[in-house]
Amino acid sequence: MTTQCFVEALLSHVANDLQVVQTNNVDTWRYPMKPTELFRRRVYDGILSLAAKSGFVRRNSLHAITARFASAIEQTQDLQWLYENLADEYSQQCLIDVLRFKILGNRHVKLPRNTRSFWDLRKIVETTYLKEHQTSLVPPHWELNRYGLHDAGYAVTLECLPLNVITTFGFEQYAYRHSPVVVEAANGGCVVDAGGCWGDTALYFAERVGDQGAVLCFEFVPQNLSILYKNIARNPLLAPRIKVIEHPAWFQSGISLNFVNLGPSTALTEKRHEGGISIKTMSIDDVIKDNNLHGVDFIKMDVEGAELESLQGAINTISCYRPKLAIAVYHRPDDIVRIPRFIDSLDLSYKFYLDHFTIYGEETVLFAIAA
Repeated sequence: MTTQCFVEALLSHVANDLQVVQTNNVDTWRYPMKPTELFRRRVYDGILSLAAKSGFVRRNSLHAITARFASAIEQTQDLQWLYENLADEYSQQCLIDVLRFKILGNRHVKLPRNTRSFWDLRKIVETTYLKEHQTSLVPPHWELNRYGLHDAGYAVTLECLPLNVITTFGFEQYAYRHSPVVVEAANGGCVVDAGGCWGDTALYFAERVGDQGAVLCFEFVPQNLSILYKNIARNPLLAPRIKVIEHPAWFQSGISLNFVNLGPSTALTEKRHEGGISIKTMSIDDVIKDNNLHGVDFIKMDVEGAELESLQGAINTISCYRPKLAIAVYHRPDDIVRIPRFIDSLDLSYKFYLDHFTIYGEETVLFAIAA
């Protein structure tokens, strides 16, 4: 496929998208709105929809759209490489969809997860799965609820956000099942969960690997750890399978990095900020060595923009065991291309897949499996 073909595919979608105004396309759990704000948006969406059908385009949006499209075009060569190296059509279309949304936003692009089943699942989470409101408040603004997921097929009880329930357990964000090749954690395997936050993913993986498996969960933020340990204790059958590593994953162990506590949005920084905290890093390779593990089957990473550095600290593990990978590629603008480029540079014959798990711009995951 030539570069022109990729650009034409993207341009064709964008040109069509501009003629459409999407409605009911905001996840109010992620972007809360007061009832008056929601009403005004719906009215405005209706006006814009009628205008679009008459051929009008919002003039004040064109500058921003042009800038975002230009940014995508600057990455054409890398995006083309990724497009050609995604192993199935679903992944290729997912790449186009994510780029369309990034360029035009939710006024013009509705992502594939925005279906009737998504809204139905939201209702189930709010009713059947919800057991207790506001069990914990995590600064700066996170209100957690307690959920019981037995009706969803998981012997799990935990505190988290409703979005965690949908993405981790409803959509199974760290499993790819759109191809004859399935990329997921397997029974009896060892999983590295880099970016454990409140423990929803660690508990998900603990169920997947069974009583013969193990989960190494990296989490270092004190308030996250408090919730994480409570959630592990709530699930005594799963708890023995989980070991928490109270350090950030990085390319090298023993490096002091700084962070400001922002709950699930905490990101490492090079400079010390007022009110910030310093923490020592651990590489995945060193953790595997220190725990005398003889195999890793699956590595998941969602570490707020530190995915590439964390992968660099797992080169020996990846080269030796060639685990399946599920890596978040949405935190930095170029992650979607530089992370698969890095994995490919290891020359381990990995095949790549791509999926997206929300109706907004977050939670794009690159899956990789060695051929």
